[in-house]
Amino acid sequence: CSSAMFIVPLDKQYVPVMMNGRKVADKTAYHGQVFIGHPNPQNFTVVFDTGSGHFFIPGSSCKDPPCKLHNQYHRSRSTSAIDINHDGSRIKGKYHDRDQMSIAYGTGEVVGEFVKETLCLGAAWGDEDAERPENCARVRVITAREMSTEPFSTFKFDGVLGLGLGGLALDPEFHVFNMITKNRALPPVFSVFLSHYDEVKSEIAFGGLDEKRMDGPVTWVPLTMPEQGYWRIAIQSVRVGNQTIDFCEDGTCNAILDTGTSLLGVPKASVQDLLWLTAREVSGDEDVDCRTVEGPPLIFELGGNFTVQLNYEDYSRPGAAELVNNITNETHNICRASMLPVDMPTLGVKVFLWGEPLLRKYYTAYDTENLRIGFAPVKQEIPESALAAREAAAQVAAEAAAEAAAQTAAEELSQESSVESETVSEAMEATTAMETVPEESVPESPTVSMAV
Repeated sequence: CSSAMFIVPLDKQYVPVMMNGRKVADKTAYHGQVFIGHPNPQNFTVVFDTGSGHFFIPGSSCKDPPCKLHNQYHRSRSTSAIDINHDGSRIKGKYHDRDQMSIAYGTGEVVGEFVKETLCLGAAWGDEDAERPENCARVRVITAREMSTEPFSTFKFDGVLGLGLGGLALDPEFHVFNMITKNRALPPVFSVFLSHYDEVKSEIAFGGLDEKRMDGPVTWVPLTMPEQGYWRIAIQSVRVGNQTIDFCEDGTCNAILDTGTSLLGVPKASVQDLLWLTAREVSGDEDVDCRTVEGPPLIFELGGNFTVQLNYEDYSRPGAAELVNNITNETHNICRASMLPVDMPTLGVKVFLWGEPLLRKYYTAYDTENLRIGFAPVKQEIPESALAAREAAAQVAAEAAAEAAAQTAAEELSQESSVESETVSEAMEATTAMETVPEESVPESPTVSMAV
């Protein structure tokens, strides 16, 4: 843990995913605050995205409806801004001749212009700071003139701050983390903690690892193909329980860690196999929380006897899906994994995207100097409300178990009583039969007499 390290808290937003009128999952986004401009900073919320390489915010010139839903950057309010072209040269002449850039974000797109500005992560540059603080730097910013409806009209965050490697950036000065650490005492490492509980803030640490979020030692895994700009590591094999997936058996699969996605992305060619191997049928109750229904673990072997594992509570959709058997026309409730088919030839055909499900399970660190990713067991802080809910659930479970045990005991007693009753009944029938026999034919037997 570096003394220069600083932490940016992250807020979480849920957007429900609906299917046939029922919520089956949530899309999520984690965003933190940044400040642009000095001495009069403008405040924005951004997603810190390891899957992209540029930093954009909505500009005041954008008239698209999604822009109007967010904070917009006003160039005229900043004395620290310099209007530039993509290569960093100052704008000369008429502003309408300036360079523009288009960036794709999954299903969305942004078109913007360029400005060089003072950016601070997490906290503004205070008036008491004579020198620029460790969390601030001069960077190139893309101010959006156009923003697509999806996903930007759905989520609350204003922009995206790319934390991919330099290969994803148009120029090194667009790479925010590179500019933050350049010629500074801040180590070139940032780390991500995603909380299981809404009451506990998630966070991103710049300049090291926050050891209080770790529940064990960190294991470092080297990057593969870092020149492409992605936080990508090699996967030796993939298993569901004890069954190895043929698709990755040749050792050519890999994974990209992506803090900008809320799902587990899997190669499109393998998604059906993985869905079937992780599926579980539940009887009757369509409102069951599938994260509580046991299933096989999903295990990734990374080499060096190190594995990354997701359990059923990590990969399952909350809601069960209704599937109809085309032959019998019967309806089955199936618990399924929440998986995003990945079909992006530029990334490769055997690429997994490790988003929120894995990032909640592990504390991850990103080392831009040594080109490696660190994994440590995460230490989740359990809030009092969750502890109380656990205790209440345990109490309900204990009461249910006691009730079930009592019912079982009652049924066993009832069965014993039934057997005893049948024996007495048979004896009584025998006695009655004996009493109806003429007296002289009744043998003088003390046993019979005692029985009577």
